[in-house]
Amino acid sequence: MSASISDPFLLSSYALPSASSSSSFKHKTHILANQEHPSSSDSFVTVAVQRDGVHVLDPSTLHPAISYTLGPSTSFSCSPVSRTTRVDGVKKCTTYVVVDSSPDIKSDERGRTVWIWEEHLSGGVMSGDAPRTKKSVLLPHPVSHIHLLDSLPERVLLVRENGSIAISDMQLSIRARWRASSQGVVVVCFLRHADTLQVSVVAIDPKDNVQNVASCILDEQKVLEATCSSAGYLSVLTSSGIWHSFQLESDGADLSLSPHISSLRLKGLTFLPSSQPQSYTHASEIAVAALGSAHALLVGISASSSPELVLLLWDLQYGVLLASHTCAVPSSLNRTKKDGSTLMLVAREHAAQRAAGDGHVSRSSILVVPVSVPRESTIAHAMGRANAGARWLVSDSTPKAEVEGVDPAQAKLLRVMRKEIDQSRPEGAEKAFFEWAGRDPSLEHIFVKQVLDIVFRNEHTRSGGAIPYSPKVLRYLLDRRAVSSAMVVGGLLPQSAAMALIAVIDIPEDDMVLSLRIAIVHHHQTHAAADDSMQVDPAPSASDLPSLHDLLALCISYPSSPGALRVALRTHLPDAVDLVPILAILDRWVARGCAEDAPFLSDTHLKDAHDGRPPDGVPPLDKVLAFLQALLDASFLALLSHPPAHAVLRTLSARLQPALALHNTLVQLRGPLQPFAAAHARAVRDAARGPSAPKADMRVDWRKRKRAAHERAELALGLYQVEELVL
Repeated sequence: MSASISDPFLLSSYALPSASSSSSFKHKTHILANQEHPSSSDSFVTVAVQRDGVHVLDPSTLHPAISYTLGPSTSFSCSPVSRTTRVDGVKKCTTYVVVDSSPDIKSDERGRTVWIWEEHLSGGVMSGDAPRTKKSVLLPHPVSHIHLLDSLPERVLLVRENGSIAISDMQLSIRARWRASSQGVVVVCFLRHADTLQVSVVAIDPKDNVQNVASCILDEQKVLEATCSSAGYLSVLTSSGIWHSFQLESDGADLSLSPHISSLRLKGLTFLPSSQPQSYTHASEIAVAALGSAHALLVGISASSSPELVLLLWDLQYGVLLASHTCAVPSSLNRTKKDGSTLMLVAREHAAQRAAGDGHVSRSSILVVPVSVPRESTIAHAMGRANAGARWLVSDSTPKAEVEGVDPAQAKLLRVMRKEIDQSRPEGAEKAFFEWAGRDPSLEHIFVKQVLDIVFRNEHTRSGGAIPYSPKVLRYLLDRRAVSSAMVVGGLLPQSAAMALIAVIDIPEDDMVLSLRIAIVHHHQTHAAADDSMQVDPAPSASDLPSLHDLLALCISYPSSPGALRVALRTHLPDAVDLVPILAILDRWVARGCAEDAPFLSDTHLKDAHDGRPPDGVPPLDKVLAFLQALLDASFLALLSHPPAHAVLRTLSARLQPALALHNTLVQLRGPLQPFAAAHARAVRDAARGPSAPKADMRVDWRKRKRAAHERAELALGLYQVEELVL
């Protein structure tokens, strides 16, 4: 499963209280939210809203399942938690919240009082017939975090601000604090001491024993976010944008905590300090959440003239960006340039940010982000993603004396080409390259990749325009088949698409269909210019991109996977208006293929059999039909809803129905005609080889030739099967 991020949508929002009426809530976060079991189908989002109450929300229905209204005098210390269980076939939801202030508790009980509700659910919401149960428990010490444990379903974890841990049962009776043990649940604590951060790992076993098993010290002054996944991957994000990652490992007896990869240094987000005098820094506009294995989701606001909500899915094991998504900042965030907003697993604002007498009603909002994450972190998902996060990472600008993996002559050429391209002189880069190429050089993978990095340096701009790439160098490398699509960030297409689809063997279906989309846009522009009688300027041309007819023929002839092709067509060509020109071309090719006779052995075929290219650039009929099937599978409903496409669909159906009927009739002759078909194929193959190709010695008896061929086949490695037996 590939990684993907979709547009966030609103789950719930709550009005912010005014600053004049909430002086006692000045420094409290308005919304405290938690989702303890995100992988469960019964997973609820539990929300505590200051001066309002506790709400249990169902993301699958976008409605509250349970609500407890507590009044404007109630505040909370930390995020609430809830757990759904089944008892005798009845679904029950238990909710815990730590109360900081309320008319029902004393001042010395603030932060130590926990309210527990037990609610029976019917149809995903609370049952009106069942009695509502509320219990108040007074703990011996204040609680800063409360957690429910998957591995210990009958236990509740209570954490104090000093990092000490207490284990209790479901009714919050303390069972253990700090004792000796080894196995069980692992708890990670992040403790700040002066200018250092201590990462402590604690193990809790089913017998309620606790042991400190590992620790690590970071010399960081301010930590903004910290995450830990169930697979043992930890991350710490600092205010300077440095993202540390660690891995908790076990050798069978002991646990150890060690840095996993070199730290990432983020850029382009509003929580980072800026060198611009008129820009604002918002340390609260950042959030990180662990998504299992080594994956982490980072949410922030882009530091640009038009700020956007940025969603980045990272693989911390390999330090690569798997997926990203940007969208306009939702209006429900009420974000201002000066004050900003606060991002967490939910997006919220501080109550203190709203001034007294503010005319508009500010709100805190909970957004749901649909994310697809691979089950495990693997090298297969990370391959080709090394430069995907370049926009958000600070690159190492330290110049290297020599380029690794190339000889001195190649390193000198790379420096010259880079200088010429940076100065917008691609002709100078081409001249230096071809002077070097005239000495019959070798084209190793590392050298070719670095040449392509220089050729496609479009991320650098000068005077508002992109630096032009060097097409001659690219064509030279394509002619020698030294280029692969993975060498270029973003793929080779549409640059030199005609040559790339012939000389490169690993072009993904996504890039091919994206090039088709560019060609279709140019096709629409050309026809619009031709239909406009007042058009005096020539229509714009897509540089280095063949016509739609030629590009479609190349894409159809290129090897592809039907599943990936359907996904690419559905993603990049969702509009039926763009599909009609493709269907019209396919209809002409199907008509031509159905009208052609079978290629029997004629003088023309004997003369041209050695030329493997189809006449007039028309792909073979079988590949045309395969592409047509993928297109209809991906977009048939869109075509049905577009009336101009009906005519070409009816024409295609009228052409294919007789061919299908003929095929069903001729398939009955497949067995009797098999020897003749084999003899015909052998004759065509011999004609394609030409008169100079070696032929079988007809003086040898056919029985001996057959026996010799059989013996050679026995010596060769035929079909084989690999099996694995797991005991």
